[in-house]
Parts: sequence; structure tokens; C-alpha cells
Amino acid sequence: MKRKALCAALALCVLFGLPASAAAGEVSVAVQDGYTSDWGIKVPFTRSGRTDSYTFALYSGGAAAGTPEVTAAVTVNTGGPVTVSLPLRYDVTGPGEWTLKVTSSVDPVRTGLDGAALLTRTFTVAEAPTCGCAAGTPGAYYVGSGTAASPYRIGSQEQLSHMRKHLATAFKLESDLALAGSWTPVGSQSVPFTGVLDGNRHTVSGLNARDGGLFYTVSGSGAAVRNLTLHAPKVETTYVDAEVIPDGARLVLSGAVAAVVQAGAQIVDCSVENADVYSHTTEQACAISGGISGWADNARFVRCRASGSLQVESLTAEYSGGIVGENVESTYIECRSSVAITSSTIDEVSVGGIVGVLSGFHSPLVMQNCRWTDPTHAVGQPDRLGGPYTLNTGECYGNEQVASID
Repeated sequence: MKRKALCAALALCVLFGLPASAAAGEVSVAVQDGYTSDWGIKVPFTRSGRTDSYTFALYSGGAAAGTPEVTAAVTVNTGGPVTVSLPLRYDVTGPGEWTLKVTSSVDPVRTGLDGAALLTRTFTVAEAPTCGCAAGTPGAYYVGSGTAASPYRIGSQEQLSHMRKHLATAFKLESDLALAGSWTPVGSQSVPFTGVLDGNRHTVSGLNARDGGLFYTVSGSGAAVRNLTLHAPKVETTYVDAEVIPDGARLVLSGAVAAVVQAGAQIVDCSVENADVYSHTTEQACAISGGISGWADNARFVRCRASGSLQVESLTAEYSGGIVGENVESTYIECRSSVAITSSTIDEVSVGGIVGVLSGFHSPLVMQNCRWTDPTHAVGQPDRLGGPYTLNTGECYGNEQVASID
């Protein structure tokens, strides 16, 4: 009679990431078809004494039916307990049911004596949020720990919005998102976003923001937004949303990525496509708008692109730029803009292809290899102070107006 050769024990625990399966040489895992994932499951496992070779297969749902999501050949070279780590791109937005099937392979020396055996287990991934929120909290995170090495993974609008509850942590998009309804910018001037959002080269469409953009304020030397595309964002800011600065002036700030980027924060490899940014006030307030950000104070913009339209209506002053409205000691590297800027401002207008105005009309900036289509010059400046100009001296070089940024 043939005996079945399987495992002495099998259990499951689901963890983020893929740490080493066991001590070097104890386990080898060969995942088929090039399947990879930044997260997965860990399976505590004890082999049979009659074979060291197994096939592990993972199926979505409560049965081992259909085509498995993951198949791996597993060799266990020790008789003691080990942990088998398998990649698995399960849904990051909440709990889900999966089934593991383990099939033993007969040791060639026992052919005719042993027969292949199998064991299945159904389990639930992402049973509890990893962000410390209670189970069932809208937008809670189920993958990641919020660190740079293990960012919270975002797969839904609710999870994108939930960033406002964890402003100092790291996030990574796992899919394109189509937003619905109105959007409240993440962070504020008093409590800014100081974490990192990695768009992972995904696109967020349908942003419809009042007062700011996707974020209001991104602040701090460790803060960044990178690898993100905003498609057809709509941003509207009015006098009601004006920021009051220490000298009592009111600023109406708007930008598709953020109203304010400051204190060493960076916007890197971000694109804004077909933006509709509208800033208007019927009161005494200065309208400051940009395709990426309204106000930049000691910030850095690298390989950012913006297209679309920027419309401003103001009774007093308007400072508008294809990338940033007003600059305070900030840096722009290989940025591109084809934003069409229109103005209906009674008093002072300052418009630039990259930057609308230098704060105090003289704040330093670094601008290198930037391109824009309109207006003629990179930096806006009121006519009373000499008008707009393009910098190509010192730390500023390679900047020029072009017919197209494509």
C-alpha cells in the first residue's frame, strides 16, 4: 500500500513584506511565471520525513479552484519547523479570503512506495488595519507600517483621503484612482502634511478641490510627493479660503498638487495634465496660483510638468506661474509647463512661464533646464519693477521658451 507523503504540520500567518524564509539553506522557493509582490504571506511549515519537495499554490476565494494566483516550487532541507514566504498581491483595501494548496512530490527513491498528497487551508488576509485604526474604519490601511521601508499602501479614494489621519507617515499608491465628489485638501497650514506620498507612477483623476489642491501644505525636509500624475484636476479657490499671513495680508493660494510647499519639501516627477485652476476674489486679497503649487518657500521641484489652464480674477494683485505662483528661495530642475494663464485683475499682474513672482520681488531661486510655452519669460515681475525675465546666469542655466513641451 502506498503511503501519502506530506507535512507534519502546517499553519498560516499573514505578514507584510517578504523576509527570509528560514536560515540560509533550509528552504528554497522558486515562484513560477515571474510573479512578484512587495508583500505576501508567511507559512509556518514542517515537512514530511519522506519528501523534501512541495508545490504551494494560492487561489483567490474559499476553494482551490481555477487558476492559482501564485504557484511556487518549495524545497525544505531540514526536518524542523521552517517559514515559507510567498509573494501575494492581495487587495490592500481590506480583508479577503484565499486558499492555500500544498502538494507533496514523491521522492524518486520512494517511487512505488509513496504517493503524492495534498492539503488545503482557507484563510483571511488583512483581517485588521496595520495603521492602528479600529477595524472597519473608512480608509484604514491593511498593508504597510507607514515607514519609508514599509509605506502604507493606497488602493481606494477612502484610503487616499485617510492620509489626513496620518500626516507624518509614508504612503504608496497601488493603482490608478478615479475620484468622485468634492475633495478636501490633505493637511493645512497649521497642521501640514510632513510625510511622503509615492504615486508609484499611477494617475489620480477627477480631483475636484476647493481651497488648495490634492494637499494644502506639504512641509518639512523629509516631506515629498513623487511619481504621481493628476489628470484633469479642478481647483477653485476664493476669498473665503484666503490665508491670513502675519502682516495681515490675505493670500488666495491654489495649485493642483498643493497650495503651499515649504521648509525643504520636494515635489519630484509629478505631472498635472489638463488642469483647471480657478482663483478669484471680490475682496482685497492677493491671488497666488501655479500649475503645481501656489506658494513655494525653500522647496524643490524636480522634473515636474503642468498643462491646462489657470484663470485668475482679483481686485488687487495676481501672481501666477506655470509651475509655482510665488517663489521664496526655491529650486526648479527640468520642469515643463504649457499652462495657459488668463487674467482679469484690476491692479497688479505678474505672470511667468515657470514662476509667477519672486517674493518681495527679489527672493533668490535656482532654475535649471526648464521649458515653458507661454508667456515669453520664465519669471514674472510687475512692470513697475522691470517686467518679466528669464534667468540664465550663475546657478540658473538652460532655461528657454519653446513651442511645445511634448
